[in-house]
Amino acid sequence: MLLRNLQYFKRVAELNSVSQTAKEFQVVQSAVSNQIKSLEMELGTPLFKRQSSKIFLNEKGKAAYSYSCEILGLMKDLKQEMADRTNQSTADLTLSVETLPIALPYLIQDFKTKHPEIRIHLIQYQKNFYFENLGCDLLIFASDYPLKEENAVTIYKEDIYLAVSKAHPFASRKSISLSELDNQSFIQRTEASGFRRITDKFFNSGVFQPSSYIYCDYPPFINELVASNMGIAFIPKLTWLFYRNPDIVLLNIENNDISHYINLTWRRRSYVSHAMKQFRENAESFFKNLPMTQADIQKGKITWNGPN
Repeated sequence: MLLRNLQYFKRVAELNSVSQTAKEFQVVQSAVSNQIKSLEMELGTPLFKRQSSKIFLNEKGKAAYSYSCEILGLMKDLKQEMADRTNQSTADLTLSVETLPIALPYLIQDFKTKHPEIRIHLIQYQKNFYFENLGCDLLIFASDYPLKEENAVTIYKEDIYLAVSKAHPFASRKSISLSELDNQSFIQRTEASGFRRITDKFFNSGVFQPSSYIYCDYPPFINELVASNMGIAFIPKLTWLFYRNPDIVLLNIENNDISHYINLTWRRRSYVSHAMKQFRENAESFFKNLPMTQADIQKGKITWNGPN
């Protein structure tokens, strides 16, 4: 059995496509198909079932997928530990990101400035697959509560505010209660957004009833809709910091300490490389030094344009 067999098998299982896997590895489709057939012959059983143009794992294939992920993960750990032990001049770090679409470029830029020897690879987070099987070193994700576990740590608590236009009657306020939001037009995230899970705590409280909704998941456009007084919106701190608009006023939400938390996690029992440790330390420092406090928001003292 070759590692290449397992690599092709794993990606076909994740993409449900031989052709897409071939494109990713920059090989012809027959090369991928032959590797899959070779693995199935060695294991003595088919691993996929076919439906139209897609292929899916059968029950035996699902078991083989779990073992493949573990074997490939161990091989990656071996390479990383050997690289650390031999003090190689360069290193690789693979990140998967579920949250932080706005702040991520600044975070990576800040890290690369300090650690130019580390090559960063970004892969799309796939919610249909268990993180342990994704083959990445670190996952950045959000939660409703802080984490401090064997393989996960919270790196930032992000507060949530109410954003209104300067033309809105609430604009002269510094804070607002949920009961005052009755019959207001809201800019709301769609159900595909992880942030929606947080704001639903407000909307499901029964304290207020919006008059209408505009649904949008793109933070800059949400800010523009709020600035043009098309509605009000609950927005997280980082959305304001990186896309602040002079025509928007942020209000504290009275008697509601609702936040969400930005976390880093890695595979259980995996080797934690020097690059992973450096990224974690840098991320914690990056968020700790964001020049924005609650008082700054209220007084308009926000002049930061990103990391130096």
